[in-house]
This record gives sequence, structure tokens and C-alpha cells, in this order.
Amino acid sequence: MKTRVLIVDDEPRAHAVLQNYIARLPELELAGDCYNAIEAYQFLKKETADLIFLDITMPEIDGFGFLRMLDKAPPVVFTTAHSEFAVESYDYNAIDYLKKPIPFERFLRAVNKCRQWLDNSISLQPQKTTITLKVDGEMQTIALDTVAYIQSLGNYVKIYTDRKNFLVQITTKELEDMLPKNAFLRIHKSFIVNRSRVSKVNDEELLVGDTTLPIGKTFKKYVRETVGR
Repeated sequence: MKTRVLIVDDEPRAHAVLQNYIARLPELELAGDCYNAIEAYQFLKKETADLIFLDITMPEIDGFGFLRMLDKAPPVVFTTAHSEFAVESYDYNAIDYLKKPIPFERFLRAVNKCRQWLDNSISLQPQKTTITLKVDGEMQTIALDTVAYIQSLGNYVKIYTDRKNFLVQITTKELEDMLPKNAFLRIHKSFIVNRSRVSKVNDEELLVGDTTLPIGKTFKKYVRETVGR
């Protein structure tokens, strides 16, 4: 599976350099480009990233302030032209700290450190088998292996399982963050599927049981690389 990378930097030149480096590594995928903290915050409310290359000195809200806005941040590699922030960066559990201009070899070393961290993190986590959510005022435990797919309905989601369907007041992004990434896949802004339930897939849609679900334009490449067959 490719590592999805988000670039957050107010300098177009920095974006161009990192985009070029990302394109040279087949194991990476550019998830998004953001030019300020607010834009990045809004992006992460709707999309996912496995790694952020984050500038520190940005107008209004700097890189440190951006991380304080997040409940749970992906692994971060700081990128900056200033070396004086190096010590403070470790307070934010940064994977690495790159000083601009960034040589490709140094970028590659940071990527390898991140992928090693991600591999270790996944291997140390016990496989989640259930989720507990409030349904009709009562706490309900749902076995994840019974879930076929999940549909977004604004501030609610509908969870389709083998036994019954559940309507839950939670956003799709909040629920997605609760699910094991190796078992569930976002295919559309309105749909998350259980990977093991996908029987057919093409460029436009996939089949889960007897249900055909659309693949969103921005998700097509990721879906094809993840479950395409």
C-alpha cells in the first residue's frame, strides 16, 4: 500500500520540490497540497494522510500551532529554512526535521524513517475487532467482520451489517478514524467499505455483496492500487 503524503507549506517552490521527490518514489502518493494551517486542517477533516511534510514558519498559524489544532496528527516531518526550531520540534514527536533546501537523499532518509515507524506502529497494535457506538440512546457493540459498508448521511452514518443496519450520529471522518486502516477503505466521500467484502472493482464502481457503490474521482487511483483486481 502506498504512503499518502500531505504537503503543508506557504511557499510554492517548496511544494514543487517535494512534489518532484514524491513522484520519484513509487511507494509514495501525493494526498494533497495545502498552503496554510487552516487549509490543511479542513483537508484532514475530510481526507486522510499517512505522513505530513510540514513547514514551521507560516503566516497566521505556524506549523506548531497547526499540530495543536489536531486531536490526532499523522506522523510529521518538519521542513524549514531555520535550524533554531529543531529542539522544539521534538516536543511534537516529529519523525524528522529537514532544513531547506532539502537534498533528495535527505528526503529519502526521512521517508524511510517514517515508513519504518508506520510498520512498527501497525505491528504493535492489536487488531481491532469491534467498535462501540451510541445507537438510539444506547451503547451498541458492533463486530467489524459483520460490517459490509458504511454510508455518510451528513452528521450521521448508516452502517450496513450482515444482521441489521445502524444509524449513528457521527461524522464519516470520525468513524473512519476509529476503524483499522488495513480492514476498511474510503472509496468515496460518502462510502467506506470492508475490504474483505469487495468482490469486483473497476474504474467507476465496486461491488460489495449485491450492492454496487461508486468510487469517487479523487479516490480512484488509491482504490485501484489497494483492491484493484
